[in-house]
Amino acid sequence: MSRLSTREIDVLGLLALGKTSKVIAYELSISAKTVEIHRARIMAKMGCGSLVELGRLWEAAVAALPTSLDATTLENDRLD
Repeated sequence: MSRLSTREIDVLGLLALGKTSKVIAYELSISAKTVEIHRARIMAKMGCGSLVELGRLWEAAVAALPTSLDATTLENDRLD
């Protein structure tokens, strides 16, 4: 995860929540094409061949967080 940029982490978090590229683009005020580029770079950096595999890595990363942090906390902090 440390190889990802801040924006890539933003996109990854929203992908993990099941949001579409169009919704992510709207929420981050970027184009859907830019979201697709970020997604491709995330998958390459993480060595994932599918979104399912990427989702499993995300879940493992969230599970490894201290109990005071979780995906909801991270999501809320990112949106502030």
